[in-house]
Amino acid sequence: MRKIISFIDKVIFKKGNLLFYLFVITCFLHQINSNILIIDLIGNLGKQIFIGGILLFVILIFLKRYLLSLASVLVLIIFAIKGLYPCDNCTAVLKNKLISDFKLRLMTFNTGLYRSNDDFKKIEKAILSENIDIIIFQDVSTNTLENLKNLKSIFPHGTNLNKPVNFWGSVILSKIPLENSELDNNVNQSILVLNNEKITILGVHLFLPVTQDFLHHALNQLDYLKTISKKTNNHLIIIGDLNMTSTSRRYINFIKETNLFTYSSFKNITSTWPSFLPNLLGIQIDHIIFSEKFKLKQKKILKNFSSDHRPIIFELYKG
Repeated sequence: MRKIISFIDKVIFKKGNLLFYLFVITCFLHQINSNILIIDLIGNLGKQIFIGGILLFVILIFLKRYLLSLASVLVLIIFAIKGLYPCDNCTAVLKNKLISDFKLRLMTFNTGLYRSNDDFKKIEKAILSENIDIIIFQDVSTNTLENLKNLKSIFPHGTNLNKPVNFWGSVILSKIPLENSELDNNVNQSILVLNNEKITILGVHLFLPVTQDFLHHALNQLDYLKTISKKTNNHLIIIGDLNMTSTSRRYINFIKETNLFTYSSFKNITSTWPSFLPNLLGIQIDHIIFSEKFKLKQKKILKNFSSDHRPIIFELYKG
């Protein structure tokens, strides 16, 4: 056992040097906006890299590499500032009470197309208790689609309820009337009118970037969303399974290029995927992005309902 420990210390870790260099390289790669798959994947792991940096500091202290541990702390601080905060002036969170008659509660939930989701009664109960105005579902199976139709008495307006289900598509249910609904490039687009103001809702499910080809499709979808955001004169809400975290360069650049707003990921340790992991280890890939007229008051993640995603609720006010 002593020989094994000595081997790990001297050959693999070299008293922490190798781990430190790997940490620095990973932090650097995280900041790069690249269409290369492995770099893009690293870009989604901001929270995990930060936790890894803390563990590295503990290991270096244990190995009595005090200068190297100090260097790791400096790298960690720089990474936290540059890597965990989306961008300057692109977060819109309501911190104080706001007197407004404009409130919208939205929920997005990837139900898991290829999973046996027998919890629909529980899902329905959660939806009713949370007083949701609009729900966006992704990965809706034929069975789930039939169950969703049972909610029409509560959500009389919807899109894509009578069309064939596909892996990346989405379904929108709404208490508020929807206009000009269409599905294109796996983006479910509708317009609602609230307090005489038009709001374009984009229910989104981006391709999961597990292959270079899928990443290419996801980038095309983002370009399509950029085109819509620049053309519309309405207030805009983009919500759904974006398959990227808020620390991803893709996510941050999209926010900057569209002049839209989101929430701070620096204080966000919650996760929506995979649902079997605790918050600290999982990632949040289900998001809301909105135009400047809105403020986000609340973000609430519900428990798992037989899916690999957790449902997430957002409450928007007009700021």
